[in-house]
Amino acid sequence: MTSSGLQFDSIKGIIWDLDNTLYRFDDAFEHACNIASARAAIDLGVQLTMKEALVVAEGSFEQYGYSGHVFQEEYQISFEEYHFRFHDSIDEKIIEANEDMKEALAAVTLPHVILTNASRRWAQRVLKHLGLDPWFSDDRIIAQEDSDFQPKSRGPRGFEIALEKLGLPAHNILIVDDLTRNLRIPKEMGLQTAWIHHGAKADDIPDFVDAAYADTISLMRGF
Repeated sequence: MTSSGLQFDSIKGIIWDLDNTLYRFDDAFEHACNIASARAAIDLGVQLTMKEALVVAEGSFEQYGYSGHVFQEEYQISFEEYHFRFHDSIDEKIIEANEDMKEALAAVTLPHVILTNASRRWAQRVLKHLGLDPWFSDDRIIAQEDSDFQPKSRGPRGFEIALEKLGLPAHNILIVDDLTRNLRIPKEMGLQTAWIHHGAKADDIPDFVDAAYADTISLMRGF
């Protein structure tokens, strides 16, 4: 499943998603996230045992791709408080560093920013652990709290901030994400869009996705 609708010659800057894009989720990391989610929910007053909360987190991740969804919808915990507690509870050292990713970023001599639904502290810790922080100084990280907690799939604020930081016309910017729902709004804004699907099956790639790649390194070889 690959399409090649990108106009590489016109790309002058890149907006990157972080989680599952600049590194790959694996089973151990997903489990760690579910544990962190359960712990954060209990800390915020959800009256469940750790074992019960973990079952809720795992089911929420399986159904919604987000382990905190059910806690927020059914247990009415604060999204903002959960956001920070959850990300502060995950051990970034579980993630395996990828030397190929560092080499690929070094070879793409374009300005980069990160736009993530995660917290700033999480992004900083992950980037340092992976050795990717030289390409993403603090002013090149846009966390969800920087865009008034507006998720990428629901509003343009994060993309507007990214455009301001890059100082480029929308058609000269590529956005890369592992979730197609996060590419609809930037496509409407005029950006080029690339989906990292990690082998996921899809009969129809949405028309707001310009290109699909099995992994991020395959995309970066195009430069």
